[in-house]
Amino acid sequence: MKFQNKLALLIAILAIALNTVEAKKVKFSVNMTGQIINPNGLHISGDFQTLAGYDGGDWNSATTALTVDPNNPKIFSVIVDIPAGRKYEFKFVNGDLFYEVEFVPEESRVGYDFNDNRWFYLDSLANDTTLIGPLMFAGNAPEGKKLVRLKVDMKGQIPVSSKGVRVAGTFNNFNYTSAYMYNFISNVYEFQAYADSGATVDYLFVNGNTESSVEQLPATCTVNGKRQVVLTTDLVLDSICFSNCGYCAMTGLSKLESLNNFTIYPNPALEEITINGLGDLKEFQMSIYDSNGKLMFDKSILNNQSVNLNGVLFSQGVYVVKIKSGNLVSTKKLMLY
Repeated sequence: MKFQNKLALLIAILAIALNTVEAKKVKFSVNMTGQIINPNGLHISGDFQTLAGYDGGDWNSATTALTVDPNNPKIFSVIVDIPAGRKYEFKFVNGDLFYEVEFVPEESRVGYDFNDNRWFYLDSLANDTTLIGPLMFAGNAPEGKKLVRLKVDMKGQIPVSSKGVRVAGTFNNFNYTSAYMYNFISNVYEFQAYADSGATVDYLFVNGNTESSVEQLPATCTVNGKRQVVLTTDLVLDSICFSNCGYCAMTGLSKLESLNNFTIYPNPALEEITINGLGDLKEFQMSIYDSNGKLMFDKSILNNQSVNLNGVLFSQGVYVVKIKSGNLVSTKKLMLY
């Protein structure tokens, strides 16, 4: 009996020690500019609250209060200690009731299985504090900045590094260790970055966390050896194949699956795009509509064919690309700048 008690005590001590090693401070901040602040205060709810030591369980809208920044009455924040090495989901609450949570824009959502929560991956075990925000309440990014959600398809990369997949770019001074990409589905890894509105973002994907594991790209799809996107609006980019200009080949897909998995590259685009990833579909009808639903382009296209938009009189903005094959239809957004 004494041995069992000692063993239980040892296990408890080890658990505490491991939790201490893995624990990391995270500062959640929200910018309430343009919002009427609830007299019951600002809160945050998420799947981290139990781990952070709050009573009432996860997704409790009343237990985790945010405090106002002494230098800015519109900024509210809270610091928590939670284990690293996992994804977390959360929402800000203007008040303390569950129905007072923010409406998270589509670009910032987990986005799978109808999940409309915000998310982030807590990667580093260092002693610094991971900063989340200050995000605009019910917005995609901090004030004056835009969101770009970067995705890479690691299909064909054997092995994917045990150090994880990362992205290095102008948003993190091309640090090869800081931007861990989370794997939501299949072989696709994602990261949310923020940059000034109108900024040009250069970036490269990394299979690991060293300079030697950075992808090697053909010159045809790079600017000074790097991928590039211009942020004029919040963007969710399509998943690009690691060390490739386009998209990873798909095999064994049904016609419907192929249609739903078509890709547009580049996106955002300037004058020319390529539609591909349609499996065995050789020819299809492509239509492009503006944000008001006006038909701007309608043409029969061959799979992987380049489409020159120059001269079609498209202006900057968001368009809807519709692909039709027989009775099957699929759509995706296209950004022109």
